[in-house]
Amino acid sequence: ALAFHRIMGWTSLFFSVFHGFLHLRHLMDVLYRGKESVIWYHKLWTLCVPERFGQCLTSQNPWNVLWDGQQVSIHQEDRQCWLALINGTGVVSTVAFLVLGLTSLPIVRRYSYTLFYVVHIPMAWIMMITAIWHYPTCGLVMIPNIIYYLSLKIPVAVRQRWISTKAHGNDSLTEAK
Repeated sequence: ALAFHRIMGWTSLFFSVFHGFLHLRHLMDVLYRGKESVIWYHKLWTLCVPERFGQCLTSQNPWNVLWDGQQVSIHQEDRQCWLALINGTGVVSTVAFLVLGLTSLPIVRRYSYTLFYVVHIPMAWIMMITAIWHYPTCGLVMIPNIIYYLSLKIPVAVRQRWISTKAHGNDSLTEAK
């Protein structure tokens, strides 16, 4: 299971970054057509961190993506805000996935397992939640992974707690009271 997890993780990371690159490249061509004077990294920065992302994050209903993913609005400003929000969640998901990947490198796992573990779990949750927010169909792939992870993690945690309680006697339970 661990080998499969690693292979699928690196494969998913590669295709996620490739997906993001293709979208950003396309958006740079479409949004900046005829504006060759703008330097490419300024275009990229504007696409990755939209000017109004914070405003869009607070003004858009995040649940709309689940009900009508292509929010059609009369106002062009609302549509742009919605697209900025979707783009921003994709960027956050990809950055979290990259951090997760970098800390999953064998050198980090071998020599700083605590760093690997402390970063791996939160980044995985951030990546999954924002990916589902970015494109809800991702949930069809990610939610079974969450269920699989929890179904393995919860029984182990309960068993370890039970063994710890038995090893220390019931003193740890009575001290807590």
